[in-house]
Amino acid sequence: GLRIGEGIGLTWRDVDLDKNIITINNSITRIKQRDDEYKPIDGIPRVVKNNSPKTKKGTRDVYLTQRAKFAIEQIKIQNAPRTKPDDFLFISDSGELANAKNIRRTLNAIQKNVETTIQNSGLHVIRHSFATLLLLRGVDIKIISELLGHAKVSTTYDIYAHLFAKQKIEAIASLDKLTNM
Repeated sequence: GLRIGEGIGLTWRDVDLDKNIITINNSITRIKQRDDEYKPIDGIPRVVKNNSPKTKKGTRDVYLTQRAKFAIEQIKIQNAPRTKPDDFLFISDSGELANAKNIRRTLNAIQKNVETTIQNSGLHVIRHSFATLLLLRGVDIKIISELLGHAKVSTTYDIYAHLFAKQKIEAIASLDKLTNM
């Protein structure tokens, strides 16, 4: 359920595999050249490292599933010896900080290779899928909001309100049970 910049901004200091927790306290944003202040360095758009995520609530602990923990352990093996506390988790083959474009390209290749019905979905769809799956499993929206790092629960409600149709039908059906109709 991370934002892409939060994922790219993860360092090994943010990972506690013993407790199955990652701490989100940073976000990476790539700024395209808009004026002289943001000139590319060696032809590459400047990378801005923010000290905090998008919102105050964005600074949070996220608990890992066993599958996510396994994936991070594999990344650690693959990236060795570049796993010092200040090293980024997601790096390119050349050891440079990963960028969203390359990660999206990798996701699209995976989707194609496993022949999913979803193709070329982009990265943010994973965040939405995370929230949707939790909602459909009955997880409280306040918890989901906190996991997503939304500043307000109302933001989460506004984005995912369309998923509550089944609950609305069940709510009305429960009234029918009261009147035995």
